[in-house]
Amino acid sequence: MITEGIYPDTCTIPYVLKSCVNFRALEEGRQIHAHSVKFGLSSNVYVFNTLIRLYAICGVTQYVKELFDQSPERDLVSWTTLIQAFVKMGFAKEATRAYFDMCRANLQPDKRTLVVVLSACSRLGDLSLGTRIHENICDVHDVYSDVFVRNASVDMCMKCGDTDSALQLFEKMPVKNVVSWNSMISGLVQQGQFKEACMFFMICKG
Repeated sequence: MITEGIYPDTCTIPYVLKSCVNFRALEEGRQIHAHSVKFGLSSNVYVFNTLIRLYAICGVTQYVKELFDQSPERDLVSWTTLIQAFVKMGFAKEATRAYFDMCRANLQPDKRTLVVVLSACSRLGDLSLGTRIHENICDVHDVYSDVFVRNASVDMCMKCGDTDSALQLFEKMPVKNVVSWNSMISGLVQQGQFKEACMFFMICKG
């Protein structure tokens, strides 16, 4: 119950919605959504982004796209949240379409966006599309050197069956972590290259 004279604002609503996200509390989240509309806060981009995340996490597909289409303002977080929502809901093709739509809207992806869209390419196993994303990433300055983006690129190449490109990316990585090695080893196993996978495992252990 809201105390008389005290009302939620654009800081209060997202914090409460994040709690709903953490507990997958869809019904409570819908009630908070209704309050945000009642108090004229639903068009705030911070509130809007958190609402999209709530419905995506709870698997309410139609609300995610409807909210996004109705939003008067969309920032990089909005687009990344939409792309991530599509990936989580199993709509990898829609995720990659949203990525290119975002680029056409003159928004430059950040590291998180790139990792998410590369995971969508991995799920599709579409090498041609993965190559387009790869070339697009290379145009983003000071982002492609990030270890998380590199790991996602290696994983995408391996799952698309392009072992040579994955190996080239791996060898050029200035920093490698356990995910980097796991991506190569598991990818080689999936490609049936068991001897090479064992070799990478031994190098990793050494």
